[in-house]
Amino acid sequence: VETSEIINGMHIKIYSCGVILLKNALNLSFLNLKTTGLIFFLQLII
Repeated sequence: VETSEIINGMHIKIYSCGVILLKNALNLSFLNLKTTGLIFFLQLII
């Protein structure tokens, strides 16, 4: 029982870390999209 509890705890930790990493990656790509769009827009104006 103890080992399975430890394994379950590890799975939850790994899962939550993965979710956090995924969120950060999405935020970064969204920021990159916004900045590239902004640069592109500015180039169109200039």
